[in-house]
Amino acid sequence: MAAPEKQTMNLQQICDRTTHQNGATRLSDPSHIKIWYNAEMGDPTCCVKHQLCCACLEEDPERSYMYLREGALEYNKTYRCCLSCCRPCCKFPDMLCLTYFDKKPWLKKKKNLGCLQYEPTLEKVDNGCMLCCVKLTCHQACCGGDYVSYVPISNFCCCIPNKVNWCCNYCGLCGPPDGTPLWHSRMWAQPKDVEGFVAQAKQVIPAARDMPK
Repeated sequence: MAAPEKQTMNLQQICDRTTHQNGATRLSDPSHIKIWYNAEMGDPTCCVKHQLCCACLEEDPERSYMYLREGALEYNKTYRCCLSCCRPCCKFPDMLCLTYFDKKPWLKKKKNLGCLQYEPTLEKVDNGCMLCCVKLTCHQACCGGDYVSYVPISNFCCCIPNKVNWCCNYCGLCGPPDGTPLWHSRMWAQPKDVEGFVAQAKQVIPAARDMPK
């Protein structure tokens, strides 16, 4: 259902494309792009808010978005002036990112490099830490809590997964919690529901990556 304030146009959906679309660019319905997850954006940390405030900026939650599309990941993270009176004359460009799951950096390598097994995916990273066998959880507002990261490999070799285990955190004495990815890269845009977004992505990414040409 469209938002009440969105103007409705009585237009017919048209698709006159006859050229074949291959891979993740192919649409299940040629007249529109299916979105599997329209994520509520996560709140910035206190540190990020302070940095933006020094520049008289704030994140624009109304224009920012994060879509898990049927064949791609698309997000837009924009900013606006923190003074509402200056917003009409201070416009900032959209910072859009769109990547298809059957191209780099999501492409699964058929021939792995040495023992590394390349199978990129998205994973939840626990922002807590282990200290004397007790898990300490970072405060959501200060450190951002758990977050989504791009994980390029599943295993370092056939017997060493890309996950923190008892050896990495000294049996829980000091280090990240078990199961946290060792090699990962934090996503610039973050959803509010990390677990829900990752669970949906783990179903969408493999299906789009293996889509026939």
